[in-house]
Amino acid sequence: TQEGTLKVKLISYKGSETSVTIPNVVDGNIVSAIGGNIFGEDSNGNGRNVTEVDFSDGLIEIDAQSFLGIANLIKLGSFPSSLKKVGDSAFYNCSNLEAEVSNILKTTISYGSNVFKGCTKITGDIGIAMSVLIKETDTKILDYMFSGMSGLTGTITIGSNIEEIGEYAFDGCSGVAGIDISNS
Repeated sequence: TQEGTLKVKLISYKGSETSVTIPNVVDGNIVSAIGGNIFGEDSNGNGRNVTEVDFSDGLIEIDAQSFLGIANLIKLGSFPSSLKKVGDSAFYNCSNLEAEVSNILKTTISYGSNVFKGCTKITGDIGIAMSVLIKETDTKILDYMFSGMSGLTGTITIGSNIEEIGEYAFDGCSGVAGIDISNS
C-alpha cells in the first residue's frame, strides 16, 4: 500500500491532554473514522477528562457512542466538510457540551438517533435542528431525537410528511415555546 492510501479508524485515546485534535494522518495512513467509545477510560483513568475536541479534514465518520457520556466535554471544533456520518448516541449525555445548533448540524451529514440526547447546553432554534435532522422523505421523528436538549428554543413545526412522533422525541425541551401541527 502506498503511504497515505490506507484509511484507518482511531479506536482509542491513550493521552492525558484535555484538548485533543483528531489527526488527519497516523503512521502515514489517512484517518477516516473515529471508533465508538474512543475516549473511554484506560487503566490510568485517562480519557474522560477531555474538554475540547477539534477535527481535521479527511474525517468521514464518527461512530456510534464515540463521545458517549463525556460530561467534561465542553467544546467541539467545526465538523470538517469531509464528514458524512455521525452515528447513534455519538455525543449522548455530554451534558456540558456548549454549542450553537447551527454550528454542529449540517445538511451534508447523516445523523443517527440520540446523537445529542441529554446535551442540555446546546442552544439555538429547534426549527434549524429539525430542518437538518428530519429530511423531507422521513415519515417519523425518531425516539429521543431531541430529548434533553433544554437549550433549544423556538417552535416545533411538524411537517405534513411526519406520520409518527417517536417516544420522548421532545422530552425535556423546556426552552421550546410550542408545537405547530397546522400543516400535518
